Amino acid sequence: MNFLMQISKSKVMNEIKIYQYQNNDVTFQLDNGDVMVNLTEMAKPFGKEPHSFLRTKPTRRFIEALKETTPNICGVTTVNGGTNPGTWAHQKLALKFAGWLDPRFELWVYDRIEELLKSGYTKLDSISVKDLAKMLLQSEEEKELLEQNHQIQSEQLAIQEKIIHDQEPRVLFSQSVEASKSSILVAELAKLLTQNGVDMGQNRLFTWLRDHGYLGNRGSYYNKPTQSAMEMGLFDLKKVTICHSDGSVRVESTPKVTGKGQIYFINKFLKQLQPA
Repeated sequence: MNFLMQISKSKVMNEIKIYQYQNNDVTFQLDNGDVMVNLTEMAKPFGKEPHSFLRTKPTRRFIEALKETTPNICGVTTVNGGTNPGTWAHQKLALKFAGWLDPRFELWVYDRIEELLKSGYTKLDSISVKDLAKMLLQSEEEKELLEQNHQIQSEQLAIQEKIIHDQEPRVLFSQSVEASKSSILVAELAKLLTQNGVDMGQNRLFTWLRDHGYLGNRGSYYNKPTQSAMEMGLFDLKKVTICHSDGSVRVESTPKVTGKGQIYFINKFLKQLQPA
């Protein structure tokens, strides 16, 4: 029961909430009982920048004291890219920053933090034990299925490697992949390309796929198959639920290259290597 409640608490504690202040978004994140606030968004209505506040001597002394008294708290964090970029700060430092901007704004931020903390704990009661047990069962089943698929893919990859090794270099590759109905990771596709004479590592292949419109290149679509690539049947998108030892649950989406996609990309690269 305690483990189930920890999962529920983790889901709530990573909640993102966006409030409006003078028609400007201010993003708050409930994280393990504390609140992180986007200072960049806070400063926007007042035409200021967070660094003007953070570089002052009183602020630096406050951050040092915050770290000494609560070592587990990350006082200031900078996020580049993604859906919530900017400078983020712990609620205590965020309140001090709000007071530096405007006293009325400080009261508004205080109310939002208090509201978010209260609503976060209230939501724990709305998740039933039955639903939590179902989440755990699904997670275990998905984990077992993932292990089985990994074993099958390893066996199929070994067969494919032997076939490729026996063939002449740069011969178009199709029959062994057509015999495989399972998708493979992009890293495994890069390995197949290398064995066929194409100098291509995993990172370079990801970059090539993004540059040529097969994978997304920004935001939440980063490294996710594009709509056109999915319609061509080149990729599968596998979602995996991961349960951590602290009770938190994270869902990850991983692009996998289908058998059709393997034939498509390997032939595409090998044709480029053949003389005109």
